[in-house]
This record gives sequence, C-alpha cells and structure tokens, in this order.
Amino acid sequence: MPSDVHLTGHPAPVAVDWRLAASTDSSVESDASVSTSAHEEVYFVATGTVKRIVTDRGFGFIADDQGKEHFFHLSGLAAGVSIESLREGDKVTFETERSDRGPRATNVALAE
Repeated sequence: MPSDVHLTGHPAPVAVDWRLAASTDSSVESDASVSTSAHEEVYFVATGTVKRIVTDRGFGFIADDQGKEHFFHLSGLAAGVSIESLREGDKVTFETERSDRGPRATNVALAE
C-alpha cells in the first residue's frame, strides 16, 4: 500500500499513514482520521503547539491548530526527539489516534 497519498481538491498535499483499525465502521472515525475500508484507517499529519510537559513523568499535551488538546507520551515521540528537547510553545507535527482517554499524539516531531 502507498505510504503517501495526495488528495485532489485539498489546498496542500497531506501525508498519511496507513494503519490497521479494529473498527469495521466505514464512517468518519475522528477529526483526524477516516476509515477507508473495514480494516484501514487513514491518519493525517497535524500541526500544533506544545502546551504542557511533565518531563519527570514522560508525558505532555499538544494543542492542535484548532485548539483541541492531545495527550502524548515519550513512547510517541519521533526518532531523534527526546522529551527533554521539547519546550512549551514549540511547534510540532504529529499523528493522532484515539485512546480510551481521548486523542493521543504519536510520531511527535519538531515542525520545520
């Protein structure tokens, strides 16, 4: 399967990550993802700002560009990014996934 897809009619190309989804619902799953079949879910790369970091506990929160908060854990940081390298106010890119406690940011990286 392709790892990048360019959507026509969208103002800019959007990178997507293809992952298996447990749901068999073909409707929209969340603001940041769309089910494309019974076992595929598309995750859009989002941008946001680091709002809070709890370094000693290994987690923090990101507000996306629409103001929605996403939890992140140090295990969800992109390669080469450490929790100590992030600062409140940093602009980041990330993917989102649903958790039982709300939206969770994964693959968190500093925006270029």
